[in-house]
Amino acid sequence: NLSLTFKNKKMNVLIGTSGVGKTTIVDLLIGLYKPNKGNILIGKIPLNKININNWRKQIGYVPQETILLNDSIKNNITLGSKHNKKDFDTAVKASGIGEFIDELPKKLNSIIGERGLMLSAGQRQRISIARALIRKPILIILDEATANLDTKNEEKILKILKKISKNIMIISITHNKKFEQIADHV
Repeated sequence: NLSLTFKNKKMNVLIGTSGVGKTTIVDLLIGLYKPNKGNILIGKIPLNKININNWRKQIGYVPQETILLNDSIKNNITLGSKHNKKDFDTAVKASGIGEFIDELPKKLNSIIGERGLMLSAGQRQRISIARALIRKPILIILDEATANLDTKNEEKILKILKKISKNIMIISITHNKKFEQIADHV
């Protein structure tokens, strides 16, 4: 007996303690689970009437633990996907990674080490955001996206996310009360 509305081009935050169903709600939204009763509507169309693979291709996902390859920053963002320069540049700029890339000798071609160990947690998280953005999603889901960050990097990421949410729907799953400060809808 739950009814929720997520607002487009806004920061939507699901906040609560462990076990209350935040991740389950998102799993329902992306079609990993089907509701026992009722409907999930994308716009006015029931999710069960939508091609689920096409729907999922329109979703960017930023996990708590970013998985990075021992490869270049560029390859970690694109993961071999086809993209044009404009989309790539937009993702890099919007994610805020340009500031630290410019300081690296090989810029985007810099190798970041196994699991990105040559980068800070905030830098790894911004690469994850760029990875989500390069797909040009209509929805980004954040799963405890700032949980492993220090206060300074957390503030940077929150500013980036707030700016991004003016153009893309964001749903953030979090325990972090700081998300309430940037949320359009809690």
